[in-house]
Amino acid sequence: KFDRLNMAERMRIAIEIAYLKAGDLGLILVDEAEHFDSATWEAFKQAATESGLQFVAARVADSDLEVLT
Repeated sequence: KFDRLNMAERMRIAIEIAYLKAGDLGLILVDEAEHFDSATWEAFKQAATESGLQFVAARVADSDLEVLT
């Protein structure tokens, strides 16, 4: 069933799993975030914010480097 979910839903589930595995560090590295479209990126940011964890994710953009906190 997981293979049939859209990327936003997969990311939501992945963040939930990462939250359970984060331990004391609370840092999650996200691979393949450069493939997210705008809607998936927004869903990721919302889920990441709600998790209370810190995330490192790279994204392709036509702008200068931006670090979000």
